[in-house]
Amino acid sequence: QGYYSYKPATNQYGLSETIRALQTIGSQWHRAHPSGPRIGIGDISLKGGGPMPGHASHQKGVDIDIRLVRNDGQEAPVTYKQAGYSRALTQELVNLIRSNGVLSVQYIFFNDPQVTGVQKWPNHDDHLHVRFYPPGASREMEDEEFLGEVNRTSADYIRWVQRSLNKLESAGLAVDGISGPLTRAAVRSFQKKKGLAV
Repeated sequence: QGYYSYKPATNQYGLSETIRALQTIGSQWHRAHPSGPRIGIGDISLKGGGPMPGHASHQKGVDIDIRLVRNDGQEAPVTYKQAGYSRALTQELVNLIRSNGVLSVQYIFFNDPQVTGVQKWPNHDDHLHVRFYPPGASREMEDEEFLGEVNRTSADYIRWVQRSLNKLESAGLAVDGISGPLTRAAVRSFQKKKGLAV
């Protein structure tokens, strides 16, 4: 309830939590707007993930393109600069996405400077690009695809490495963000076990 698809089903695979979050958002939207307009759901990911033509992201089942809400009830594209755009309804949708209660939102890309809870990003005048945090993901690390190459010398990155090695290898590292001899040895051990260049 509350939404429609504007892209083929082959482009709309996601983590089960992502789909549940969208269903929750759709149901809540339907309760608030039983006579419409519905939310337009576009690209999510391909079955099994991986590169999706036309996107740098949409590979992990946590990205969703969502159309802006119109002020005339039509289920059709619109940019925030056109007369058919409803800023008030789109802001309501952004607020609902952020409070969905299933998955935390990492960011929403959208270029209307008067809408809160979004970040500007090129080519996002006509849709919201929602990125959820995967279940259990670290909120300390931003995504490389959009926000540039990860700084592998940063304390945040080293803490992520340490937590990962503790989880995968029971390395027993202090999660302190310092690449000391024990952390470097654990990285080398992991690389050797996996057949990677040490």
